[in-house]
Formats: sequence, structure tokens, C-alpha cells
Amino acid sequence: MQPNIVLYGNTPVTSPYVMSVYVALEEKGLGYRLELLDLARGEQHAPEFVAHSITNRVPTLAIEEAGRTVWLSESVAILEYLEERFGAPDYPSLYPEGLLERARVRLVQGLIRSDFMPIREE
Repeated sequence: MQPNIVLYGNTPVTSPYVMSVYVALEEKGLGYRLELLDLARGEQHAPEFVAHSITNRVPTLAIEEAGRTVWLSESVAILEYLEERFGAPDYPSLYPEGLLERARVRLVQGLIRSDFMPIREE
């Protein structure tokens, strides 16, 4: 049985960090709900979000499973969790098998997160 998953992101959706988690959820075929926070209005500081998010930033993922909810923040930690918790062969892998190919995928992920802000904003 698939857990209940909520991805907290920002509006407008410009964060490459949120996008990387969104893509991972889509690639793995996991059902989830997207909750958007208006960071300009400070919604990430709302008590109900602060009570669970360690960083008060997006992305944050809430996963309800076996009667408890696990909260994770920071895109890299979330991606690693999703890859290990929902691993192959039951779910598609996010990364290729080969060492060099995995490194190249991570390189592209890093570039998107850090160097493409003008393109994302446009």
C-alpha cells in the first residue's frame, strides 16, 4: 500500500529544489499532494509548518505511513530517501546503474539547482 505523501513547495513555482523532488515523485509513480506556500508572505513561518519542518524551507515532504508521519526537508535528503525507500525493482530508479552515469546525472542536478536561476525566472 502506498503511503500518503505531501510535497510542500513555493508559489510561484520557481524552486529547482522543489522541482527535483517533484520530478522524483513523478518518475517513481508515487501519488502525492502538492501544497504551495507563499514564501513572500512568510507562510513557511506558520506555526503548523514550523512544528514539523526542520528548516522552515521548501521542499519539505510529509509521508504518512503505518500510523505516523515522517517529515523531511532539503532536496538531496528527500531524493536519497525516495530512492532508498521506493527502490528498484518495485519502483523506477532515479539514477543509472553506472558510476560515471550517476555522477553525470548529479552534475546536471547541481547545475539546475545553482546556475540556471535566470532561465527559471524567465
